[in-house]
Amino acid sequence: MANDKPYYSKKPIGSVEALAQCLGVTPERLLLIAKNAEKSYVEFTIYTGKDKNNLKERILHEPKPFLKSIQKKINREVFEHVIYPEYLHGGLKERDYVTNVSSHAGAKTIIAMDIQDFYPSIQQSHVQDIFTLLCKFPPSISSLITDLITINGRVAQGACCSSYIANLIFFNSEYGRISKFRSQGLTYTRLLDDITISSRVALTDKQISNAIESVTALFTKFDLKLHPRKTKIEQSTDTKAKFEVTGLWAKHGNPKIRKKDRHYVRHLVFICQKEYEKNSTSNKYHELWNMTSGKVAVLTRLKHAQSKDLRKKLGIILPTYDSDAASKLQRIAYKLCNTPEDQISSPGKLKTYHKLKYHFGIVARTDRPLAKKWKGMLDTKFKSSADAARRISE
Repeated sequence: MANDKPYYSKKPIGSVEALAQCLGVTPERLLLIAKNAEKSYVEFTIYTGKDKNNLKERILHEPKPFLKSIQKKINREVFEHVIYPEYLHGGLKERDYVTNVSSHAGAKTIIAMDIQDFYPSIQQSHVQDIFTLLCKFPPSISSLITDLITINGRVAQGACCSSYIANLIFFNSEYGRISKFRSQGLTYTRLLDDITISSRVALTDKQISNAIESVTALFTKFDLKLHPRKTKIEQSTDTKAKFEVTGLWAKHGNPKIRKKDRHYVRHLVFICQKEYEKNSTSNKYHELWNMTSGKVAVLTRLKHAQSKDLRKKLGIILPTYDSDAASKLQRIAYKLCNTPEDQISSPGKLKTYHKLKYHFGIVARTDRPLAKKWKGMLDTKFKSSADAARRISE
């Protein structure tokens, strides 16, 4: 059971001074940022869903650069020192929807559930418990960190700490369910707000009902609810069942992409070939190629045979930039290279630096000397001292 419970492996942070030092600011500055944290987000709305006539509205909160910088350091100094149990996936290194599906591949019964409005429903007091009870921080420090990573008493959907909070919110309760499920021959995983329970043998209606009730009881303790329309129960004997977990086919021993979806990826590569002949420099083609490349990467990861051939074809039709785009990049790079030293370490400048490095990598496909020149100048500017190099790695 011990391995099923998250574990904080670092010495607790015991004072405002120690926390400020970890986060690279003065105690006074840290307290001021925390006091004004709720005003330090940009709110915007996105719409998700496959049905254009029934899109779901989702409100996101993007932290402003200085708060985002603090939150990234909290990730590095706190959340990345937690040992996460194997049943948690998503927002963690080398754990995502593919590793999540792998835990259930070849099952006979799959139960899929979804927590309704997960992030905005997580209460601030439960976030603070992570630091007080799991990390063993003093209540004052736990409260301070919580203020830095929440908004209006809730978890901000879109902030860089939120996936870690999602993984840890049930740290003191979830592991008990895991032990019980395991004793019943069930496998439980959670991909942030997506829960999957599976069995290598067909489950009875009663066993399925008990499993769902157990998960529901866990979430009720945190004032969370399952999405009423997203609970899905599938048996391998049902020929009409999709038998998918987070978008991948899980009916056999290894997760796969269905044949019709593989055909779609192959068709996308074909479209890329045609569009490349028309204009390889357009934004439309860059977006199409990047999307297609991502889908081919999934085929490669799942070891589908055609992935090598598709990747080879995409390698021949790489997106490029025209002379106007290259000139624009040079103007931006020139301005960045002339940034005063006292401004060069700002999050915005570092972000621009990394973007330019990526874009000049594309320029290198048609003008290698030009790309090499500007990448060298950018590196010289941003790596002129050990301190600057450290900032970039952050």
